[in-house]
Amino acid sequence: MNELDSLLRAAGRMMLDYQSPKVFSKGHHADFVTEADMASQRFLIERLSPLLPEAHFFAEEQEENKMAPGWNWVIDPIDGTTNFIRGYRPSSISVGLVKDGVGMLGIVLDPFAGELFSAVKGGGAFRNGEPIHVADIPLENALVAFGTAPYY
Repeated sequence: MNELDSLLRAAGRMMLDYQSPKVFSKGHHADFVTEADMASQRFLIERLSPLLPEAHFFAEEQEENKMAPGWNWVIDPIDGTTNFIRGYRPSSISVGLVKDGVGMLGIVLDPFAGELFSAVKGGGAFRNGEPIHVADIPLENALVAFGTAPYY
């Protein structure tokens, strides 16, 4: 997990280096990609490949995404691209590892806050290496929120 932590933090530094990235439309309403997305994805694929050579890639900015049998890295090189374009901080880099359709690990970096969230199936969840857990508050006393997207 330490290697993934370092890898995502390096991708996060790269992401933050793009102060005013070139923006391209993906051809759908409010669906954009930036040069930072593409650079982050290339970096992640190059660095993840040797960690698990038999794994395939399901990456947001990749053409023809299909989950293959066996291991698949799932990559969103900048989750929240519209926020990123507008200089609004809530955006992250998200990477998951799936085996035969079952999530095995996930790691999400908020490069603005320096927070890295990780989880391994059956091994708990962590924020910057420290264990985290859900609140012990019953649902009827909890705050529940949801989001929407501008996509059709």
